[in-house]
Amino acid sequence: MIVEVDRTNIKQAAAVHSISWKESHRSFCSAEFIALHTPDRQQEYIEQKLREGSKFYMLAEEEPVGVVSVNGSLIEDLYVLPEKQNMGYGTSLLRFAMQKCAGTPTLWILENNENAARLYRRIGFAETGNVHAVTDKLSEIEFAYAKMCYVYLLRCADGSLYGGWTTDLGRRLKAHSSGKGAKYTRARLPVALAYWEACPDKRAAMRREWQIKHLTRAEKEGLVSAFKDRANDYGGR
Repeated sequence: MIVEVDRTNIKQAAAVHSISWKESHRSFCSAEFIALHTPDRQQEYIEQKLREGSKFYMLAEEEPVGVVSVNGSLIEDLYVLPEKQNMGYGTSLLRFAMQKCAGTPTLWILENNENAARLYRRIGFAETGNVHAVTDKLSEIEFAYAKMCYVYLLRCADGSLYGGWTTDLGRRLKAHSSGKGAKYTRARLPVALAYWEACPDKRAAMRREWQIKHLTRAEKEGLVSAFKDRANDYGGR
C-alpha cells in the first residue's frame, strides 16, 4: 500500500529515508557526512520539501519499505530499505510516482548509480543529455520518460465533451484549437481542456480512452469536476 506522507507518518518516512540514503551514499561520501543524515534531519528535509510543494509518498506492508516524492513532473527521493531492494518495491514506487506527475516524468540520478539507471531504462526512461555537476568529480544525469501517453477530455463550444489520447498533450491541444484535430472538434470550436490523466504507455491509454468513452455523461462530468484544478494547471503548456 502506498500512502501520502503527512504529520501522522512523517517520522516513519524520515526513518526510511535516512537508512536508505545512508546506504546509497556510503561508497562515495565521508563517514562524517553520512552520519549527519539522521532521521530527525531527514524529517526536516521532508517537511521543507512539503512546504515547497512536493508530495511525499510511502510504501508500506506490515512496516514501511520505501519512499518517493513528486513535484510537478519531477520525481525525487526514491529510496527503498536496503534489505527490501530487488523485490519490486522500487518499481512499484516509480510507477506510482509517474501517475502523479503533471506532465512527462523526469528525474535525476547520480552518474555512478548504475542500478538506478538500469531500472529507469527498463521502465522506459532515457537520458535527456542534461547534466548537473554535484562536485568537481561527480555529476547528476537527467532522465525523462519516453513513452508517456495522455487521455483527455475537451469541452467543446456547444458544451459537449470530446475524448482522445495522445503522446504529446500540449501539441494535441494546439491542433484541436487550430481546427486541425478531429472532425468532431473542428465543428465545435473553440475547445478547452476539461480533464486529463497520464498513462504509462499506448496500450494503457487506448484502454483508458475506451473506458471513458463508455461512461455516462454524468460520470464524465464527475471526472471533469474532480480534476478541474489539475486540468487548469496543465492548460497552455
